[in-house]
Amino acid sequence: MFKKEVERRFLIKKGSLKNEKFTKKIRIIQGYYNLKNLIDIEPIKENLFKYPFLKKEIVRIRIENKKDIYLTLKRGKGVERYEFEIKLDFNKKIYSFLKNDEKVLKKIRKEFIMDGFKAMLDSFTERYKGVKIVEVEFKNKREAKNFQPPKNFIEITDFIYLTNKSMYFNDEEKILKRIREIYDSKNQK
Repeated sequence: MFKKEVERRFLIKKGSLKNEKFTKKIRIIQGYYNLKNLIDIEPIKENLFKYPFLKKEIVRIRIENKKDIYLTLKRGKGVERYEFEIKLDFNKKIYSFLKNDEKVLKKIRKEFIMDGFKAMLDSFTERYKGVKIVEVEFKNKREAKNFQPPKNFIEITDFIYLTNKSMYFNDEEKILKRIREIYDSKNQK
């Protein structure tokens, strides 16, 4: 049911990956919700019946390229986490719900290979316009530990306030201020 996810996350500066060859581009909108508040939307109601533990959780709803919808529950923190994901058929009510949520995160994800590992560049738009985060996926913790990121990558894997969930729920000015502080401290080294 839950699958293990091993990844490290990095803030990057604009232009850091300008020569990278991207293999896939995905437009994403996502938010985090208690599904019991969305019970009247049929695919959500059906999945709450199938997976009752979802009623007690805050679940990510993600729409990719205005057509694919995913309900995702993540547990844990740091490099190794667990993920439960369900793909839903496209639903106009869910799409409208997310489009009308002013806290929703919007980003363009570009996939690429970095040192043999799958990597994704998330370029945020709107609320976090200009913020760029790279996620690199690994098979296990040993691979993650041994990975040497480029010098212009700033590790944020263990920064709880820079998870997508935290960015959704918290005030963007505070998050953007913290990101500027991270960049400033990196530039002073």
